[in-house]
Amino acid sequence: MSYTRRRIHRRNRLEGLHEAAVHGLGGVRHRFRGRSATNLLIFLPMAISFVGASTIWLFIYTWRPEGTAQIGILNAIWTAFGNEPVGWLQNFAINDFALMAIMIWLQAGFAMVLLSAAIKNVPGDTIEAARVDGASEIAIFWRVVVPQIASTIVVVTTDTAPRPRRRDASANRAALVEAAKTTLLR
Repeated sequence: MSYTRRRIHRRNRLEGLHEAAVHGLGGVRHRFRGRSATNLLIFLPMAISFVGASTIWLFIYTWRPEGTAQIGILNAIWTAFGNEPVGWLQNFAINDFALMAIMIWLQAGFAMVLLSAAIKNVPGDTIEAARVDGASEIAIFWRVVVPQIASTIVVVTTDTAPRPRRRDASANRAALVEAAKTTLLR
């Protein structure tokens, strides 16, 4: 694919993402049929404990050796198409993405609640003023709505981001002892 075609393809994908963002997040401000059910389905995982969520996802990711019945939903679907069963959590190439899917599933409700509240609090007057000035819906979203909800976006991004694990005191002590031994043995 030539450089120009790649650039056009990339631009079309970005425009599609903009449209999805405008219609998806813009739909938060307006009532639509099935809105309550949609919000319930997105928020429900947040009400489940980590133990419950891990049990649910265990039933999704479980795998058995080839030739035995697959009880994991994902492998049952995967093998129905004629593929070999995959150890989703045992395969290092897939493991991180499988765990990310669980965390996204668990945290989507929290992000939805905060972002929908922030979008509902954007004054309609500023959006109307942008429309009167001739701004497109994409421009309204990126230049009016996003700046007004930027602080909420920061909160959602930082609060749902994975945190680095801290080493416990015994690991720190062991590292200090090892460093002292190497220094003394020189």
